[in-house]
Parts: sequence; structure tokens; C-alpha cells
Amino acid sequence: MKTMQGIEYRRRAVAGAFARMAAYTLAFVLLVAAARVLAWPTLAGWIADATSVWIEVPADSVDLYRMLGYQEGSLVNGNPQFRDLADYRFVTGIIKGPVLWLVYAIGLAAVGLWCAARSAHGVDALMAALEQAAAGGKPELPGGFDGARAAFARLAEREQAQARAATYAEARKNELVAYLAHDIKTPLTSVVGYLALLAEEPGLPAARRERYARSALEKAQRLDGMMDEFFEITRYNLGAIPIERETTDVALLVEQVADELYPAAMERGVRIEVEVPEGLSAFIDPEKMARVMGNLLKNGIAYAEAGTAVVCRARVDEAAGDATAASEGGAAGDVIAAGGSNAAGRGSAAGDAAVEGARLVLTVEDTGKEISAAHLDRIFDKFYREDGARSGKGAGLGLAIAREIIEGHGGAIDASSERGVTTFTVRVPA
Repeated sequence: MKTMQGIEYRRRAVAGAFARMAAYTLAFVLLVAAARVLAWPTLAGWIADATSVWIEVPADSVDLYRMLGYQEGSLVNGNPQFRDLADYRFVTGIIKGPVLWLVYAIGLAAVGLWCAARSAHGVDALMAALEQAAAGGKPELPGGFDGARAAFARLAEREQAQARAATYAEARKNELVAYLAHDIKTPLTSVVGYLALLAEEPGLPAARRERYARSALEKAQRLDGMMDEFFEITRYNLGAIPIERETTDVALLVEQVADELYPAAMERGVRIEVEVPEGLSAFIDPEKMARVMGNLLKNGIAYAEAGTAVVCRARVDEAAGDATAASEGGAAGDVIAAGGSNAAGRGSAAGDAAVEGARLVLTVEDTGKEISAAHLDRIFDKFYREDGARSGKGAGLGLAIAREIIEGHGGAIDASSERGVTTFTVRVPA
């Protein structure tokens, strides 16, 4: 696999090698030229003396020796001297040809090996940096490795992020233990207390015994519900709960969930209003989406101010076409009060929601306690129950379960809160 850093490193290595070889060639040529001027005359004379001898030639043979190319020397005893330079020319030819080129080739090979060794130093530096990084140290790289240095910086950032995530997970685990211990202990203590009173005081009035028994039952049911939430979120994390989609009447689903929670809303003096166009349908898991809407409605009811309404809306956002406008037009119809006491007719919607590319948008809006921006970032975390945050009054899993279900549908859930109006928005493929 080629990388920009590797390509750049190879480009610099090749360019450096060519530059060094060119410099060596130029130096070699200059050195040879200098040797020819300064050393070659002496060396050539020594070779000539070593490979030939002077002989005296009679005067009548001088022209013949000159014609044969012999070197003419000084006169001895009145006769000129000549010598044969054939061996000299052979030796000097070897020196000027094969020997000179061999020396040049050996030097060029040495320069190439030196360049290769320099390139290997870069690999050594990179391996040393990897070992330093593996040992938990800060890798040190020479110049020219900016890309590798940036990659090591990204690895360090990711490792730090993983360390922070592990620390956060450990903290959340510890919080989980503390939350479970507290949340289980509190209702369990009440159950044990009420049952102890019933056992120790058999003569209690019937009305008081009934109140104590009902209180113990309520605490036990709360404890049972908390354990159900805990096991459910664990099953979602393990991927043990599949999403089973089918074409679902969204209006009917939302109204049924609202009807189930109508008593709890009446107890707190809160209305539930449903604004869903008639005939709106989507390809979703009805059972699990009902759980999502139930969790969001319970949260809204728990934090809405008395006398206000928790409003449930649904529409379809199309990738193309006019279905969105039609859905929104139908959603603007009459409001339906859950429980049936103030039921009114619904507006009609044109067409079906289950269109390719469409997304079902569900919103639950309440007016009451505002959620701070800091809590909005973590409100869907498991077991997150900071003061004022809306993750529920149980084990802090209601909104986390809702997110798991929505993500299982391939959708997303978010929350906004401004001036006391809090809106949870669900978007899933329709």
C-alpha cells in the first residue's frame, strides 16, 4: 500500500542518490583531468622505462626504425637510440580504458551503497519510533518524516481517547454499581419494613394492614420494573433483541400508548394530546416503537407542569415528492385528547408513509422543567441521572433503551430544550 509519506520519502531518496552520483562523476572527471596534468607524465615515463629498453641503431637503419614508429632517443657513441613502445601502449591503454572505468564503477557502486545505507537509516529511525510508541513513549523522528510524525500524533490522540473512554467506562461502571445498590436498597428496605410491621403487629387495624401491604407491593413492583429495565438494556447491548418491522398504523400506535398513560397523566394534572394524521403508516417494529413512545411520554409526564399538555406528533419527511406537505397538512387537524374524554375528529393525510426514502418523524413535547445544554449531551447515556436531567426516576435507562431501539431501526433520536419547552425527536426510515 502506497502512502504519500512513502512516495515523498522514495522521491527524496532517488533524487538524493542521483545528485550524489552526479557529484561523484564530476569529482571523478576533475580528478582524472588533474592526474593527467600533474601525475601522468611521471607515471607514463616510469611505465615506458619498465616496459622497453633503448638500443643503439646504426645511422643507415635510422629511417627504418623511424618508419616502424620506435621512439627516438639521444645519441650514444654517435649513434641514435630507439626503443619499442608497444608494451607501453598496451599497458597505458589498459590503464586509460578498463582500469579507469573499473575504478569509476567501483566508486559509483560505493556511492549507491552509501545512499542505500542512508535510506535504511530512515527505516531504522521509523522502526525505533514504532518501538518507542509501543513502549508508551513519545516517538522521535528525524526531519523529512512529517507525514509519519502526523500519523504518530493521530495514533497518540486515538490512544488517549481510548484511555479516556476506558476511564469513563470504569467510572460509569462504578456509578452503575452505586446506582443499583441505592435503587435496589431503597425499595427493598421499604418492602422489608412494611412486611416486618405486618409480621410483628398481627393486631393492626385492617385499613392500616391494607395500606402497608399496598405500599410494600408498590415498592416491590417498582423494584421489579427497575430490574426489567436493567436486563432489557443488557439484552440490547448484546444484540439479543432483533428489530422485526412490519407496516404499522402510526396514529393507532401513538393513541394506544397515550391511552395507557392517561391515568398517570391525570394523576399529575397533565393532558396528553396526539396530533397524528389519520392513515399515517410506517414500516417499523410496532412493539418496540411503542416502548420508545411510552418511555418518552413517561418522561414528559414526569417533568411537565400541572395544567400543561404533553403533545405527541408524527409526520413523514420524504426524500422527494409532496408526501411531506400532505402529511403535515393532515397533522394540522384537530387535536385528540388521550383517554377519549375530549376526543375530536382527526384531519386526513394524503397517501401512505411507507415510501422509499421517507423518514418517519415522531416528536414528544412538554412544557416544564428545562434541560441544560450540558445534560442534553448525555441524557441518552445509560444510568445517567444527574440532578435535573431527564433520564427518568428509575434506574436511568428509559431514554437509553429508547436510543437503542431507534438505532436498531437505523434512525436517530435527539432532544432540545428552550424556555421550558422540551422536545424529543425520533427519526427512523419509514
